[in-house]
This record gives sequence, structure tokens and C-alpha cells, in this order.
Amino acid sequence: MALDTGATLTVIPLETAQAIGYDPAQAMKRMEMVTASGLELAPQLTVRIARCLGQTVRHLDVLCHDLPAQSPVKGLLGLNFLRHFNVHLNFLHKRLEFRSPN
Repeated sequence: MALDTGATLTVIPLETAQAIGYDPAQAMKRMEMVTASGLELAPQLTVRIARCLGQTVRHLDVLCHDLPAQSPVKGLLGLNFLRHFNVHLNFLHKRLEFRSPN
């Protein structure tokens, strides 16, 4: 996953959605997403629990979309995940920290 502050929603590969028990083909909602090749419609699902970088968010909306094969990442960690935390990115010390807002 790449941390993407330009992505409104988190994006996971179709295969990942299927591996955790969801069927993107049965998604009731689809959302337009901007890709390098133009606009595409991607299935939108709500996953019960999303865990990434040691953090957990419940009931997270995700888009199911395969990024290009040459991409070094398989998914995007979007603002809808990040907004649950105070995110501190320190390039000088090569650190990424998530802190609860409480």
C-alpha cells in the first residue's frame, strides 16, 4: 500500500477483496476514479475491519481496482483511512507515525 493523500478512498486489488470474503462483482455501488488511462468505474465496498501499519479502522469504504502491473504497490491508503489519526511523516528520520487523536 502507498500512502496517498490525493486519494479520497482507500483502494485495494480485486483479488484482495475476494481473499477476505467480498465479491466486488456484487457491489451495489460503483464510483468513478481517475487513473492514468482516464476515468474508470470501480466497485465500492465497505469492509468490516481494515488493518494497515499497525492501525485499525472499522467500516471502511474501499474501491476495488487493480493498479497497473508495473506499479510498485498494489493499493492506496486513502484519506478515509488516514483521517482517523494524526499522521506524522518525518522524511529526515524516515519515520511515519500514526497517533490517536485522543
